[in-house]
Amino acid sequence: MSTAPAQPELDLGAPASLQLVRVAVPLLRPHVWAGGSTAVRDVVLVCWTRPDGVVGWGECPTLEGYVTGGTGPAWHALVGLAPSLLQGAVQPGPAGTWTGTRADQVVDVPVAALGALADAALDAALRAESRSMVEFFGGDGSPLARTAVVGDPRASAAGRVAAAVAAEDAGAAVVKLKVDGATPPDVAASVVDAVGSVAVDANGTLGQSLAAVFDGLGLVYVEQPFDPSTGWEELADWQLGALTPVALDEPLGSLADVDAALAARSADVLSVKPARLGGLWAAAEAVRRCAQADTECFVGGMVELGVHRAGAAAVASAAAALAVALPTDLGPSANYVAVDVCGPVVCDADGLLVVPEGPGTGAQVDLSVVERFTTDTWRGSAG
Repeated sequence: MSTAPAQPELDLGAPASLQLVRVAVPLLRPHVWAGGSTAVRDVVLVCWTRPDGVVGWGECPTLEGYVTGGTGPAWHALVGLAPSLLQGAVQPGPAGTWTGTRADQVVDVPVAALGALADAALDAALRAESRSMVEFFGGDGSPLARTAVVGDPRASAAGRVAAAVAAEDAGAAVVKLKVDGATPPDVAASVVDAVGSVAVDANGTLGQSLAAVFDGLGLVYVEQPFDPSTGWEELADWQLGALTPVALDEPLGSLADVDAALAARSADVLSVKPARLGGLWAAAEAVRRCAQADTECFVGGMVELGVHRAGAAAVASAAAALAVALPTDLGPSANYVAVDVCGPVVCDADGLLVVPEGPGTGAQVDLSVVERFTTDTWRGSAG
């Protein structure tokens, strides 16, 4: 069993003021997956200002049609919870925990919204101490091997092969194809022949017979082949007979789910998505638990903007340091948006993902860009 460091300690404090900003940033091209598609990243940014004036930022990268739910419910939940945060009746704690006299309020708040608040508080607390999130989570900040996601399950085989080859030429270590129950397996086989290191993500749309066909293609892994409601034991039974490693995504909505999947040995690989687990600190804890269980993982993406992308890169750096990481799904900002709300996450000359440096997440928010794409705001102060 791998040795993983104990969870770090840090007092997140309480905000002197909060600002919620809903933004709509156009994507360079629509993001298409088995659950739907989107051409605009409609997300909520959280600006957390401490009593000492230090500011931290979080992002709630909800995605309609995905288990996070849409941005509208997240926005209304954040606006409803914010006054209790400012009154000190609710406080975020380590690894996605919440305390306070009104902690019962968080029960009905979408986990991605809670994660955005916790991330903003963590970012502010680390900036106040001039500490980086990379160091706090135990990463070393080295550039990261990455997986390039090729979307649109209904695209032509020729188009997907061309996109996969271009991604590999740009430095991607693995190419991941979005597929669904109507995607011919020979499309994936064509990509395997062209680039070699290929995974597929079905977002829960494959039945057992079709999953068995994909299992014979020599893939790096098959992500979420079955409906998320499939039980841990049933998943464990299926993957024991599979040739291809099975990765879990949508069923992992909390650290308790991570523990259950690890205990049942329901998958060979876990997709760690901070927005789905309650924030960056919770995701880093999930990585630590994967290391303890000698289970591989990778940090997944949510078509996020740069605020969340920078923090997720810090989590991916921690996974790499624990030697349990497959290439991260995170890509450079330029793959998704023409202009980001903060300094973009980039790749180096070898195509490796550069982990942002500096206090907190290292992201530097550009308020002029935020204002340009703002669709709604909420502000409040303590006292």
